[in-house]
Amino acid sequence: MKNEKGAQSLEWLGLAALLILVLGIISQAVSKQENSIGEIITNIIKKITEMVG
Repeated sequence: MKNEKGAQSLEWLGLAALLILVLGIISQAVSKQENSIGEIITNIIKKITEMVG
């Protein structure tokens, strides 16, 4: 319990990495102008499930 700062820093790094991943997926999906909003959301969900496993 003495090294909680290290564990907390690791959690924040994990959250930052996840946020960057989600923003990257969203920017990829939005870059295709011909898709509708529903298709974009479907693609985002599909890509997240592929990456998570």
